[in-house]
Amino acid sequence: MTIEFKEEQILKREQCRREPYIGYFAPDGKLIDYNILLGGEGHDDWSNPVSWAFLSWISYIIKGTSIKELKEWAIDYDMVINNQYPGIDEWVKRGYGIDYDFNYETMEIFLGNLNNQIAYIEDLYNSAIKFNYEYDYFVDDYKKFEYKLLLFFKKAYKNGKFFESIQRKITIENPEIIKERLKSLYSECNLSMDVEREYCNYLTRELLSYFKDICVQYLGYDSIERFKPNGTKIKIPYYYEDYNYDFLANPRVITSSYLNINERYYNYLLMNWEVHRLPRYNYNEKTGIYEKESEFFTYYQSEKERNLEFEIKNIKKIVPIKERYKYFR
Repeated sequence: MTIEFKEEQILKREQCRREPYIGYFAPDGKLIDYNILLGGEGHDDWSNPVSWAFLSWISYIIKGTSIKELKEWAIDYDMVINNQYPGIDEWVKRGYGIDYDFNYETMEIFLGNLNNQIAYIEDLYNSAIKFNYEYDYFVDDYKKFEYKLLLFFKKAYKNGKFFESIQRKITIENPEIIKERLKSLYSECNLSMDVEREYCNYLTRELLSYFKDICVQYLGYDSIERFKPNGTKIKIPYYYEDYNYDFLANPRVITSSYLNINERYYNYLLMNWEVHRLPRYNYNEKTGIYEKESEFFTYYQSEKERNLEFEIKNIKKIVPIKERYKYFR
């Protein structure tokens, strides 16, 4: 499958917002706008419902804490049980929320809530099929995105060892250390409120820094980056009426974990976009682990992919960029 070159859709959004387009390509090739829903501003914006689902179900290690010390002053032993993790001395928190330091619920309750949320979305789809409802375009796409993310978490928690299952650890700094640093930035007037607000912002940013890799490497969504290959941010004209903005002169980078990037992104590569590939993690039902693909695939390229790469290079050598659309697949 070759994905359509979405110039018009991306350009209109950029002219409207005056910011580089942020989004994902779904596994089926549909472009998911990550700029618009509920005030979303980017891949790592918590107000996007998919990002919020990630925050709600992610587990993370809190540095500088100790289960051994917790045992000494915990009100009851349930607090210890709810926050400990096999083989890790630090506290492990499940899901961002108001009580962002501790788990006050058991793992069983946490997983029960996760399964209930999955069942809720499945019921929406079943009702839509049964009663022939027509879902709004964006709501449908976001629900699919969220649903795939929830299934990822369900599998990751299946064997009781989240970090081992996804083969990576999610860590944050100790809240007390961060809050001490923040205190110097605010006056005594609303110190506690300001510090708590900024710590919440810090925590969401830190946790969501893992979000994009999960989407790309585990879910099969591809990310559109807003920076040029040299690291500079794409600049969008300030005025909507500025038609001198040359979209084709500002190629982007797509981050993907697909093996057939020349076929999948043929049209984009033809228009000087780059595709940065990350290794895919595939779930093994027997082991309950998301296993990283073999290093072999870092260098392997099928005959079809080699031919397409050769074809793209030849077209780019002899055809001006504004004429290359004639060769789209």
